[in-house]
Amino acid sequence: MRSVIPVLFLLLVIVSGCRRQHWPSEAAEVSWWSPRVTDSAYAVLYREWQPEHAVRVFDSLRARTGRSSPYIGASRYGLLANYHYFHTLDYSATSRYIDSALALLNTQDLQEQYPRTYVGFLIFGGEMAFRLSRFTRANDFYFRAKQAADTYLNPCERSGFLYNLGMIAYRQQNFGESADYFRDAYASQSTCPVQTTAILLQQQEIQSNIGLCLVKLKKYDSALVHFGHALQIADAHQDSLGAITIDKIRGVVSGNMAKVYVAKGELGIAEDLYRTSIALNERPGYEVHDALLARIQLAGVYGQLKQYPAMWAELRTARAALDTMPETDAEAEWRKAMYTYYRETGQPLAELQYFKSYVSLRDSLTDRQKEVVQADISRQLKNKEQEVEITVLRKNNQLSQMWLWAAIALSAMGAVIILLVYINYRRSRKTLTELTSLNAEVVRQKAALEKSNNEKDRILRVVAHDLRTPVGVAAYVADMILMNEQSEKDRAALEMIREAAAQALALTGELLGLQGDDVEADRVSTDLSALVHTSVQMLQFKAAEKGQQIDIDAPSTPLPIRGNPERLNRVFSNLLTNAIKFSPPGGQIRVTMHRDGPMSVLSVADNGIGIPPAELGRVFDRFSTVRRAGTSGERSYGLGLSICREIVEEHGGTVTAISREGEGTTLEVRLPLAQDA
Repeated sequence: MRSVIPVLFLLLVIVSGCRRQHWPSEAAEVSWWSPRVTDSAYAVLYREWQPEHAVRVFDSLRARTGRSSPYIGASRYGLLANYHYFHTLDYSATSRYIDSALALLNTQDLQEQYPRTYVGFLIFGGEMAFRLSRFTRANDFYFRAKQAADTYLNPCERSGFLYNLGMIAYRQQNFGESADYFRDAYASQSTCPVQTTAILLQQQEIQSNIGLCLVKLKKYDSALVHFGHALQIADAHQDSLGAITIDKIRGVVSGNMAKVYVAKGELGIAEDLYRTSIALNERPGYEVHDALLARIQLAGVYGQLKQYPAMWAELRTARAALDTMPETDAEAEWRKAMYTYYRETGQPLAELQYFKSYVSLRDSLTDRQKEVVQADISRQLKNKEQEVEITVLRKNNQLSQMWLWAAIALSAMGAVIILLVYINYRRSRKTLTELTSLNAEVVRQKAALEKSNNEKDRILRVVAHDLRTPVGVAAYVADMILMNEQSEKDRAALEMIREAAAQALALTGELLGLQGDDVEADRVSTDLSALVHTSVQMLQFKAAEKGQQIDIDAPSTPLPIRGNPERLNRVFSNLLTNAIKFSPPGGQIRVTMHRDGPMSVLSVADNGIGIPPAELGRVFDRFSTVRRAGTSGERSYGLGLSICREIVEEHGGTVTAISREGEGTTLEVRLPLAQDA
């Protein structure tokens, strides 16, 4: 049984080339490059076996086209890989060029664009790794090839992968599994839309390989049937295959059939078949290796027939061939036949010499075979597939567990909230009437708010209705209960509830302030400097708590603007609050104002922690996720700057931020001056 991995690689390309598609599909690209570059380069290589000349031809023809692509780049490495595989038999060098080709197809997009080329190189690389006893690497190549073939290739194109698995299973002596892979490969090839010469050649070889598997399984009659099918395919297409190929096929199949008749004890038929095989293939350019094995096996037949002179003649002829064409398996068979000959002819010393020689070589081959069997590529492929499935299941399980824990946490929080509400309800029975009235007022306010702000999205309605109401009730109840005498333990708990409710109410106030009412009607002419001074005075105590200093640099003349003072104060307060929050204790905050043509400019600069460059563009987004704790642990809700931007834009202005992390932030607000300024 012979490996034809490079032939399969070319077969994949031939198949893809036969499927006419529009550029830039892989099939169309292969068809475009083949007559212009690759066919000529391979012809030079196989004619001269001079890789430098073949590569020069390749590069020259490619340059003449004025085009390039990952496919043609990989094909250049494929040219050199084939040279070392066929001519130098340097499998390490072959592997290196295959790796270089695969490196050009190392993204999923390229693998999807060139699936046949990618799978072909993976199969080729797996074969080389197998021959170099790098079984883990071979397993990785075949697993990747299987994944790509299953994903991107149709049944016809997957036949090469199945054929190669059949070859591997045969080497590992899994003959039943090997036969199954070959049958699957044959069935896949029958689906090819165009039955090319390469496919027909492969089909007869598959039938012959199935027969060899059945010989190993001692199913001799079935083996002969498949050998017959191989000959029928060859005979039916002898015009396209050519006389030389037909002779090669008949010679190989005759030798395979001879094995069956040897096993059945019909040695006369076996002798004739071996002689036919030798006569057909023991010629330059034919299957001389197969003819050598057939001659050694014919010597074994003569030994069974006790025709020792004929046996000796065949062994001497085989020896001469082995000296010029070394081959380990054939050498082992020859040594075995030699010690058998000397044993049967009564020459014990020579028998012992060849017996020891045979045993030594056999043990070496047995150790090698053990490695091959232990590799069990087919089993490892299944294991890798199971590992992938297990990984997916494990990730799904982890995700399910996360959701489960989240649900448990939410349920626990809900239970705690219900318990707190129930406890506070029992403690607030005396004020039930007031609470009911307050709740009704909040409901009325909510209805009015929804009517004037129906553009608000769902989350604001939920916050306004489902958060503000119960939190306000909780704060009110806490205040009412604190008006009465309580134990120290209860008072501490109630104050904690009141503080938490106050913080929650502050947050809901931020959310509800994102959209204003009819702000145009509330606009008046006012002095920007006066508004800013008011905001600074209101927040001086916060700065003082952190030992910070706020410096104001304002022009001596007013900066009149037209706007809603309350909403503008909200802007200035948010800017100053951020500066205080994110500046270190003892820091300095500088507020400057000036006129710039028709615009007033307010700048608030601090020397605080600054904003990371990756987050600077998102600080003005509504519900921004850019939330950093203040220098004294102050909380941040990610709303302040988005509120500032919306209010400033309502007034026809802009707000921008300039910041370097660790060096502070400058926020600049530009508002149009009043028209009479």
